[in-house]
Amino acid sequence: MLISVGAFGCSCVTIPLLDRYQRSEFIATVKIFKVTQDNQNADYHDIEIEGIDVYKGNPISKLKVVSMLNTSCSFLPSENTTWLIFASKDHNGFLSFGSCSGSMQVDRQFDLVKYPNVDINYKKTLNLKLEALEFLKRNNISAVNQFNLRIANDVEPCKENLQNFNERNRFAVYELTVNQDLSIEDIRTIKGFDNKELSEKLTNCMREIIEIRTDNLDGIPNNTSIILMYFYYPAENKFPSFISVWDL
Repeated sequence: MLISVGAFGCSCVTIPLLDRYQRSEFIATVKIFKVTQDNQNADYHDIEIEGIDVYKGNPISKLKVVSMLNTSCSFLPSENTTWLIFASKDHNGFLSFGSCSGSMQVDRQFDLVKYPNVDINYKKTLNLKLEALEFLKRNNISAVNQFNLRIANDVEPCKENLQNFNERNRFAVYELTVNQDLSIEDIRTIKGFDNKELSEKLTNCMREIIEIRTDNLDGIPNNTSIILMYFYYPAENKFPSFISVWDL
């Protein structure tokens, strides 16, 4: 989501991968082989693509890019590049992506002399997204949030209890059954962490801390389920390991 454009630069709302997955109608890694200006609307370009891996939606061969070349949110992928694309219907009804869509160039190159660690960190983030998306696809997890439920009081209060663990899995996935009054009926582990103590502490924290919110103060018309995803980050230098909803 774009939140400001102009002299102060382009600013985007950052959202977790799972929220991005829920909001997008088409997610895939693609090769872009043709880019052309939309003759009807200067804010768009048309691209022709070849799908490599489709994680959500049906295979397609064309997409719109919200290029906005005369603004601070200017964005235009080059021909013969490979991208992880998150696309959704915009206010004009076009299936499109742009500077704030969360898309990433898979084959992006960096100046390793000036920025020796950027390439490694970029690939770590990209590969984590791809691994999580592949899991959702392989296990047919739609992650549909039927009533646009929001998580309040996430596991941040338990942060210290969830630090300093060794773990092989990069992420864990849970399904929460939510009652009509927004209370949590059950927490089911779809993909847990290998470390049993870490898994137990995380699940206990979820039961004790998490609250469900919605715009409808009367609750929801029927029980439903939502998906939660947590990412594990190992200790690095003086910083301990930690758990987060963010795919960093």
